[in-house]
Formats: sequence, C-alpha cells, structure tokens
Amino acid sequence: MAQDPDKIKSLIAFKKRLEEQLERLTAESREIEDTLDAVNSILLDKGFRRGDLKETSETPAHQEVVTKA
Repeated sequence: MAQDPDKIKSLIAFKKRLEEQLERLTAESREIEDTLDAVNSILLDKGFRRGDLKETSETPAHQEVVTKA
C-alpha cells in the first residue's frame, strides 16, 4: 500500500508541530504550577490555612466576597 510521499511529509511535519506545541504547553503548565505553589506559600506564611485557600478557590469568580469590618 504505497502512500503519496507528499502526504507522508505533511503528516510528519504536522506531528512535529503537535509535539512542539505539547512541549510548550507542558512547560507553561509547569510554570503556572510553580507560580501557584509560590503564591500558596506566601499566603501560608501570612497566616492562611490550607482550608482557607480551598474555600477561596471554590468561590465563583463572579460572586462578590463581602467581609465585615
């Protein structure tokens, strides 16, 4: 079953682009995770507990958080 050489070359180039994109996205994901870890560490140093972080992250973004002064 002979394939058209141009199709094969095109598929190989497409595969390479997909692999490169996956590498970039993986690196970006790691960077975001590292940044999130740093923010969590700062918050913990300021006296927040893990439970406080979880409650905050579960609050929908469109909902206002009202605090009593």
